Amino acid sequence: MAEGQNFRLINIDKRQTLAYLHDSSNLHLDQLLFEYDPARLVWMLAASRIPKPYQRSVEKGHSVHTHDLGALDLPFDVLENIFRQIHHEDAEDAVYLELTNSFLRDIGQKRVYNMLLTYHCPWWLERLICLGEYVRGDDLPLTAGVIKECERAVLCGEMPAEERKAEEARQFREYMACLDDEFGSRDRHFFDGWRLIDSIRKDRGRHNSRIYNCVEYTISDDAGWYTWSNKFRECGTPGLSPTEHRELQALVTPDWSWDGRPETEWVVCSWSCAEYVRVSGVTKLTGASPRGPWTDKDKHLSLGHVLLTQICWSSDASGTNLGYDGPITRGRWAGHHVAIVTVDRLLEDTVFNVKLNGRWDDVTNKVMKEVTEIWMRHDPDVLLAQVRLTDDPSDNERHANENGNDSQS
Repeated sequence: MAEGQNFRLINIDKRQTLAYLHDSSNLHLDQLLFEYDPARLVWMLAASRIPKPYQRSVEKGHSVHTHDLGALDLPFDVLENIFRQIHHEDAEDAVYLELTNSFLRDIGQKRVYNMLLTYHCPWWLERLICLGEYVRGDDLPLTAGVIKECERAVLCGEMPAEERKAEEARQFREYMACLDDEFGSRDRHFFDGWRLIDSIRKDRGRHNSRIYNCVEYTISDDAGWYTWSNKFRECGTPGLSPTEHRELQALVTPDWSWDGRPETEWVVCSWSCAEYVRVSGVTKLTGASPRGPWTDKDKHLSLGHVLLTQICWSSDASGTNLGYDGPITRGRWAGHHVAIVTVDRLLEDTVFNVKLNGRWDDVTNKVMKEVTEIWMRHDPDVLLAQVRLTDDPSDNERHANENGNDSQS
């Protein structure tokens, strides 16, 4: 294993990391960027398009009078509250209730969409940071809102020895209790518990900073997607007509489409500083075809990769193993509220246009220039030939020599 600084991806709001990144003791920044598929972050952050208002139609046999609701002929605000009382784990109930009447379809659409988001983009607009193990507890991003005042006691500074020991003891007890429940006799796995403690101690980071050790939960990036899909894969409702089946699928299927217009393009954005990067910035480097917030070459370079280059933070710039000398360990978006949305939503959704009165900065060129420099040093074959020729002096010289030889012949 090459020497280098370990990095840890953290959702500050939920104290989470991703399961496929859980073995953080072995993950250097070059591995996170080039081996562990950051495109999977798109699943965690991309909010599907907001459904268009449901169009009720008499020609389609939709209700004309609210008394068709029978016992549910209630004021619309009461009906909205009924939908709000349906919990996420009972999302099927909300969907089937919508299908019973066009009035309910119109009212319940927003609630079902919000349920869908909790499964399909669970980290949407939350604070993300990729922390290096050399980070000091007093060296955190200065952007307002990265660390809330009420969080300073648990996220800032370094963990004293007695606190580390207490935390190790707690984790040891919980781990052993779990093994006892599963395997019985403690003697058989007591060594496993001490091996856990050894792993925790090695994984504390150079300065035992609180924020580097704040992760409490490890989640799977695709668990929500599978859970939502399985809810509706077998509907168990043979009485639905083909039209109703189509309506059901329209209700529960995320819309990540793009019509090709710049004003509706998918972007990764920082809500904290009102900046965004377009997916076309990726496709211009790789020649890939856009597929909503993804491309057909996401394994090599995606909006997830771009985001990761902007949220890294450490007190020491050494040990990234990237061969890149730029300030990647002082990421411009480190700890920011981030999301993947469309440009039109940035300008129209009240969640976003409260920032700077709706004035967002397109930093695609600036950020993708940095991304190009990193990929040129580590994985240039991903980039289009003309991109490599523009950015690599040796390629320019070789290209000039080839042209000279061609002219002589």
